[in-house]
Amino acid sequence: MRFGLTRAAVGVLCTLASVARPVSAQVIGLSLDAASSPVEYDVCAGSNGYEPIDKFMNGSLPASHMNLFFSVDRLAFGIPGSPPSAVHVEAQAVSAHGDIVALDMSTISPTAPVYRQEPALGLDPGFYGDDIDGLQISDNPQQQILLNSAFDYQSLCRSSLSIGQPANFSGGVAADPDGLTPDDIALGILNVLFASGVRDMGLQPGDAIDGLILMDVTPDPSNPEGFRREANGVVDPGFDMAIFSLDPFSPSTSLFGPWKPGDLIKTRFMGDQQLFLGAAALGLSDTDNLDAAAIISERVIPEPGMAALFLLMLGYFVRSRGR
Repeated sequence: MRFGLTRAAVGVLCTLASVARPVSAQVIGLSLDAASSPVEYDVCAGSNGYEPIDKFMNGSLPASHMNLFFSVDRLAFGIPGSPPSAVHVEAQAVSAHGDIVALDMSTISPTAPVYRQEPALGLDPGFYGDDIDGLQISDNPQQQILLNSAFDYQSLCRSSLSIGQPANFSGGVAADPDGLTPDDIALGILNVLFASGVRDMGLQPGDAIDGLILMDVTPDPSNPEGFRREANGVVDPGFDMAIFSLDPFSPSTSLFGPWKPGDLIKTRFMGDQQLFLGAAALGLSDTDNLDAAAIISERVIPEPGMAALFLLMLGYFVRSRGR
């Protein structure tokens, strides 16, 4: 039997070869969806508030030594292409929703590699397996995977029983008249709001934040940057920054809305919204839903085990073709 090394096969092999991991270990905090195990009903997006995104607020792309990590939902298919996106390759194995993709911000490419697959995260594979719904990656001397751990800043799922509960803004500001809603960013204590999506981010009523990257700072006119890199838990318009996505049931991602469920949008909490990276730049189709995201400042290198697998498979294809 003869086997040809097709373009599709080359794409798959290149994707496998470029599965990546950061240089040092991380703490990976994951929130799963309501159909996963362990189940999570409340939190659909989260951040520790220290994600270094200030350079992106003025359009500084590409950016060296910066990595964007994201995951998608169960129905995401990715862009086929040649080579195909990592999401498309993983979707063929019905496992994209349990994987984390790593995008090197110095060479933004829709074929960004997979950073971690389900087994490395302790997740169950398959369509009815686990779906990553919230993500936070932090540098740490030891690798840790934290399932359904608390986030310092979080947005609630539409199904959360806390939706509609009374909520006050942090810093002693008045209560939100709508109570807790999926467009809000709450602090770890759910009845305290960091920001309102409608008031501070220009979102529409009914929008739901699905992926969240946040940098909470403390304004300081004596600092050359105008702020200190210290979280104060209070939204400071023009100083604090976020990059986020919206779920596919949001008015803003509807047929007549300005965004797609796979878009990443940036804000300075002044009622403003700007496109950060479109779905296509991430290897996602117009209907794919990005439902978890994180950013760290660090270089990404190939995973040795996957690189060896690539060479083994490439050798097999070449030898088979010559028979």
